[in-house]
Parts: sequence; C-alpha cells; structure tokens
Amino acid sequence: MLIISQLAGVATMGKDTVTTGIEGLDELLCGGLPKGSTVLLSGPPGAGKTVLALQYAFYHASRGERVLFVSTCEPLYKVNRYASSLSFYNLDLISGGINMEFYDPKIKRGYVELQDYSLGQMVDEQYVGDFFDGIQKKVTRRSIDHLIVDSITSINMLIGNEIDRRKKTLLFSAWVSRMGCTTLLTAEQSEGDGTERFLTDAIIDLGSTEISPLWSTDTLQNTRGRTIGVTKLRGKSHLSGRYLYNITRDGIRILPPGRITISRKGATTGIPDLDALTGGFSTGERWHFNTDGREPFGSMLRQMIDAALKAGEGVVLFAPSLGITDEVTLEEQLGPEAKEAQKAGRLIIVLKGPVAGKALGSIVSFATEQAGGLGKLAPEITSLTAGKRHGWIAFFDLEGLGEEWDTTHARNVFAGLVDALAAAGMTVITSADIGYGAGLSPTIEQHTDVVVDTWKMDLYWLLRVRKAPGAVSYEPHAVRVDEGKISLMKL
Repeated sequence: MLIISQLAGVATMGKDTVTTGIEGLDELLCGGLPKGSTVLLSGPPGAGKTVLALQYAFYHASRGERVLFVSTCEPLYKVNRYASSLSFYNLDLISGGINMEFYDPKIKRGYVELQDYSLGQMVDEQYVGDFFDGIQKKVTRRSIDHLIVDSITSINMLIGNEIDRRKKTLLFSAWVSRMGCTTLLTAEQSEGDGTERFLTDAIIDLGSTEISPLWSTDTLQNTRGRTIGVTKLRGKSHLSGRYLYNITRDGIRILPPGRITISRKGATTGIPDLDALTGGFSTGERWHFNTDGREPFGSMLRQMIDAALKAGEGVVLFAPSLGITDEVTLEEQLGPEAKEAQKAGRLIIVLKGPVAGKALGSIVSFATEQAGGLGKLAPEITSLTAGKRHGWIAFFDLEGLGEEWDTTHARNVFAGLVDALAAAGMTVITSADIGYGAGLSPTIEQHTDVVVDTWKMDLYWLLRVRKAPGAVSYEPHAVRVDEGKISLMKL
C-alpha cells in the first residue's frame, strides 16, 4: 500500500535505510529509518506502542535479522499472553524466555530475543545500576541488528537525576549507533518533553484526534481516532501531518488519506518548491490561495501563468489587480509569451463590465449588476475552451468579482463556478484576501482540493499548504521573491 508515490523532492530509500514493515509507516518515513538511528516512539497508554514495536521486531526477524526486545514495563508472560493473538507473533522466531526450545541464538537465522527487565525483576536482581551495561554486552555478544526497549520511561524512574539520565542515554545512543544497531525506545507521552526527544534521531508520535465534524452536536462529538505522525527524522526527508491508523490482529495499519493520487501527472505550478510540497496541478483539481496583501501572491500568479503558457496549456484569467486592459498592458504584466498565446486562442481574458473596442480579442465579459451575470461565466468559458487539444487552467481573483462573500448567493455562485469548470476538465485556481473571503471559508473547504495560505510576518512572507491530497508538508515555509521567481524555505 502506498500513501504517496514518487513525489518530487522526496528522498528515496537507500542501502542504509531500514524499512519498518508497517503498512503506511515507511511511506511517512519516505522509505524507512536511517540504519543505526535511535528512534523514540511516544504516545499515551493504549496507543499501540508495544504492538508497533513487536510488529517491527518480528518483521525483521522474519527477514533473517537479530532483534533484542527488552521489556521493562511488563513481565514476559504478560507480553506473550497479550501478543499471542497477533498474526505476526511467531513463537518459532522467539529466542529464550517463552520458547525454551530455541536454545541457540547464535545459529544463522533471524530471531527475536526477549529479555525481561520489568521493574520487579530489576529491583529483585539489582539490575538498575548496570541496565545499559547489560544491554551493551548482549548487543555485542549476539551481534544484534535491532534493539527495542519497551519502555524507556520505566528505566528513567529508577535512574538518578536528570543529568544522569541525559548522560547515560546519550552515551548509550552513541554506542548502539556506532555498532550499526537501529534502536527503538518507547515512552509514555508524559515524557514527551524530556531527555529522549532531545537526544534521539527520530520521533514518531502516537495520539488521538476528534473525528466528528466541527459543527456536530450529536453523540459522535466525543468520538476520537488514533493518529500517528513523524515529528523528527535526522538525515532524511519525511512526510509531515497527522495520519489516522488502526490496530487489528495484523498489527498497526496507517490509513491512506482520501482522494490520494498515486501518480500525479498534472502540470507544474511553475514554482518547483510548491510542486515538491503538493505534486503540482492535476486535471480537474480545485485550488484556493488565501492571501494577505498582493505579495507574494502577485509574483506567484505571474509565475504560474507563465509556466502554464510555456507548457502549451490554455489559460483563463480574471485578475483585475494586474491591470490588463489591452495588448500593451498584457505584455507588460505577463510578457511576450502571453501576447502570443492570446493571439493563438490559448489565453482568455475575463473582464468585468462592458468590453470596449478591440481590447484583447478572446474575451469573456460579465456584469454583476445584471441578474445571473456571474452565473453565466462557466457556460461561456466552457464553450470557448471545448474541443481544444490542450488542457486549461483558470485563474480567478474573487475580490475582483465584486461579491459580498458572506451571502448565500455568493457562496452558491462560487461553488457553481468552480465545480462546473473543474467538471469540464479544467484546473481551477481561485484567490482572495484572507479578510475579504472570510465568509466564504466553509464553501472553500468543501469545494476545493487544495488550500494554500500566504501571509506576512514582520519582514517575512510565509506560505503554508493547509489542505492537499497527500501533501508532503503542512508546515509554514518562508517565501523568497528574487527577480520575480519564487522559492520556498522550510522554517
């Protein structure tokens, strides 16, 4: 199962990458974990940390690798009791403890060696002081490929003060990394701001989220769904965001988001960094940009139009802010490529109000003061674009339409216009000032596939992909405009 496949800018799996074998997780990790890394798996009780850790362990044992699973919070008989119902829990792969017939872990096949360091056992046998020393000896003696400690929280309860904890964890992590051993530490969420988050190479957070609609008033409002996200991953790319998962007899399974396109073969946005975040335009997709002032979106708009025309696409444009009224202003704002495209019928300019003279040739006009003026736009545009061999991208500045977007009529017009053009196979890009389009927000969410926010903070312009099918990141990026060209920098 693939959540995202072959998105631009995503790192691919290399020879030093360790797959997890957990459905959907390797896609979030863009191939897997760096070999030798120390990974923190954090979450509240009942989130499935132990299930995920065992699933990882038996996956690698089945591939002929050696795994040491150290249980510090549950004695082994309890681990066996609860895990025996899981389909991947194979007694034939267990070394020691539960499976007494597996007496020689040095034989050349994969196994999971279970080690009981539960609190009662540790206190009785006075293992607290030399816990890390004992683990190091086993890793060395057995040539362990993967180490799992479930959980590090129990150990921390018995190891000195914060300075001692940091020192021991840091030295231990460095040692297992040098050994080439990939280490998974589970921790209760209450430990989330502690030593491990600072020292580990990767953090996978398990949690939960409200899954009923925000406007819901029924009993489903208390329903929550399990979520997983990669918060930190040193040395390679990963997908951002929170993803739903479930726990079944087969273990953890991450659910792919809705409307995922496995192979996006649409047009480029013209902004490579934005393509890397979203995968670019897809045919019939509906985009909306919330803006905070004319820049940086003005430069982004010009770059997107220029890329579409150079790629041989057709463009429908309604953007009064660009001030295009004739061939002179057209070339001034969009360059000679736009002028040639307009003459070839690949650029349709939409103007508001009566059209005077021979301004631009391929023109659609409308008047909001006339009944149904806006409503007639979609059929007029589709009639002009029908039968063409190239695709079309439509750009609409909602502010220029002159509507009060908190009215029911305006919301219906927006939905009808966007949906009709998308149904005709066009990619539709709308934009509006954040304040101006506030009344339209629920309709935008319902009738768009991608939502991008741009705003200014002090000296910086920022951009965030808020909604997109399979977006690589939902985190804010700084926007740089250099001679009209847009680049994005992750914060």
